[in-house]
Amino acid sequence: MREDYLHYVWTTHQWHDTELRTTNSQILEILDRGTLNKDQGPDFQLATVNINGIIWAGHVEMHVRSSDWNRHRHQNDPHYHNVILHVVWEHDTDVACNGRILPTLELREYISGIEMDRYAYLFDSVEEIPCRTLINSIPAHIINSQFEAVGIQRMIDKTDKMIRDAENLNGDFEALYFQYICRYLVTPPNTQAMDLLLQKISWKQLTSYQDDLNNLEALFFGVSGLLPDSDDEYITDLHHRFRFIRHRNNFVNLPHTVWNLLRLRPSHFPTLRLAQICSYFHHYHRPLSFIIESHTLQEVLSHFGVTPSSYWSNHFQFSKISKSGDHMIGNTTRTVLMINVVVPILYAYGTVHFNKTLQEKSLLWMGELKAENNRYTRMWQDIGIDISSARYSQACIHQFKQLCSVKKCIDCRIGHHILSKI
Repeated sequence: MREDYLHYVWTTHQWHDTELRTTNSQILEILDRGTLNKDQGPDFQLATVNINGIIWAGHVEMHVRSSDWNRHRHQNDPHYHNVILHVVWEHDTDVACNGRILPTLELREYISGIEMDRYAYLFDSVEEIPCRTLINSIPAHIINSQFEAVGIQRMIDKTDKMIRDAENLNGDFEALYFQYICRYLVTPPNTQAMDLLLQKISWKQLTSYQDDLNNLEALFFGVSGLLPDSDDEYITDLHHRFRFIRHRNNFVNLPHTVWNLLRLRPSHFPTLRLAQICSYFHHYHRPLSFIIESHTLQEVLSHFGVTPSSYWSNHFQFSKISKSGDHMIGNTTRTVLMINVVVPILYAYGTVHFNKTLQEKSLLWMGELKAENNRYTRMWQDIGIDISSARYSQACIHQFKQLCSVKKCIDCRIGHHILSKI
């Protein structure tokens, strides 16, 4: 038994035809269930109950067992001094509040065996998705409304973090965009190394070198520690340029050992990714401004198609010749950047600047992007859920991570339907 199920029973059950009694046989009438409190203090606040003809207004606290009140030390916490009713699954001891025995409602006396079967079906399930075997019987509008809600929530969660990060950058969203693009281009094997690099190279420092691609490359490869000793003309030139840049800015380069080079596909090598970053920010001095002014998703996807400098047409890493090609950012990576960087930052920017048009455009683009293919999306597809876009695939990830994997069926519209209809 979990407390969130008690919350569900308290908020959803109708007892108009049932006479409720406290554990000491007093007649209880619920006049106002109160408001669920997700912060410190009692579970439901500002409730009103009638106990043996006396109206009480205050808070309601819930526990699996009555004794949890003492175990959680509520008897000494002033936040709980205005509790008027203790709601429990199992009453195993009387508890006191402000020197008086708290009236207690034992819920298991009022829950039928059928209702308990519904609860056990979900919360005792060994499936990764607890409702897996019943999902096909759930009305489509309930599933769609649930996924729509969690998709929006995932966007809000992402953008809330981005807004906090932007505040730490004095509200500079171009600087924020720069940091997120760099991180996601090397995610996941070199995220930590990129974070160390971004601690050394700021957006302001990058803008000082954007006009000259060779200087930009010297800055990134030099500070990253990935620039090797070599008599290659290109590498020698980068060393020469970096010596000047390092002297001017007092840079201390990273040890090359912070970068993971093992078991990477050639296109994911950090050296090629840094070359792509340099080319991108050389071509677009203020890329977020370009994105804000863009009208279509295809415009934004295409703008990632910048070609690294000529050395990288036949290299993935220094001094090792590879198959020739343009070595631009690939289509799959562009989609990843759109889903995890471009669209959320655009939504965050629109939120901060009260621009609903940008928020709507970001959601539109998320709906136009191809759905992701990962373990989460495949998990839902396996049970018959149609994942038609990135907006839906993002919802699948949030639904599983935040609800299904921790069995928060009480917070899910699908779970509510099963609990009430099975």
